[in-house]
Amino acid sequence: CVYYDGGHRVWEAFGRGKRARHKAQLRDLEIKLTKKRMESEGNDTGKPKQAIPPIMLTYEKLVHIYLNDEGKHLAASTRESLLCVLKNYIMPVLGKVPLAAIDIAHWYLMESIMRERSLQQYTIDVNFARASRILSYAVERNLGINHHPWHGQRKKKPTKRRKIQLPTTEEIAAIISTAHGTRFAYLGWIVETIYFTGVRPGRETLGLRWENLDWNRAQLRVFAPKTHTWRTLDLDPPFLERLTEQQRAFKAAWGRCPEVICPGNHGKPLPRTDGNAWHQLLARAGVRDNIRPYDLRHFFISWCLASGKDIMQVAEMVGHETPRMI
Repeated sequence: CVYYDGGHRVWEAFGRGKRARHKAQLRDLEIKLTKKRMESEGNDTGKPKQAIPPIMLTYEKLVHIYLNDEGKHLAASTRESLLCVLKNYIMPVLGKVPLAAIDIAHWYLMESIMRERSLQQYTIDVNFARASRILSYAVERNLGINHHPWHGQRKKKPTKRRKIQLPTTEEIAAIISTAHGTRFAYLGWIVETIYFTGVRPGRETLGLRWENLDWNRAQLRVFAPKTHTWRTLDLDPPFLERLTEQQRAFKAAWGRCPEVICPGNHGKPLPRTDGNAWHQLLARAGVRDNIRPYDLRHFFISWCLASGKDIMQVAEMVGHETPRMI
């Protein structure tokens, strides 16, 4: 990155790779915005243009104020998700930027980073709303800015609803067989669990515990973090056999049975599944790359309805309040 400061040529190096390129783009954006504001604050009398006075409150400091005030009212999962988005996408671009210097161009830079990491448009829109809400908080409390710098400047792209494409039994079998005996083994077991029970991928699947399994009645109690409710599932004999085999495998590998039914390869509970590992597993299995873990839940629901089960019963099995949600 090369620019002129007071007539002197200044050269800055940022290294190589995507991260270095993003730093260079951010620096270039900062220089352009500074020049733009210096020109706008100049006058036509021939006097030298004045630089922007430094603003002490940066976006990073605003985030700390926001979390200490509004953050305590957020649910634990919402706060954790917000912190993750701030750390990975927002703070690298806006962290050290004064509030008065924030421009819509900063958002476009963040958006390009998210697209390079293959985030969906819906997720990008949600992240924009999160970053924008913190700026609105500053405007409402007059913390360094009196207007929202992004208001009315970004046209929201229409999001098309994704058409559900159910995986075939051959694709599911290929995923499970490919994962067996590899570092993706925990993902293969998660696929089997969702395939046999229809539980929600994510926290619901990763939160299944052995202590909630009744071997005599062949039932499993499931807690749904989404609705904060419990439900009881009747397990089929094939899945009970797989549970027995998996429990033996856990004891043979680690000398004990972990607390959760779907642990990681290290035997400890997982906070979340790894999206990159999932796509790598799909590539190795030679199946479509747009299969999601949630599609296995849709597969389970479709299979239950096709086998003649009552729709009310299916809705209760998968944790829906009404059949309309199916």
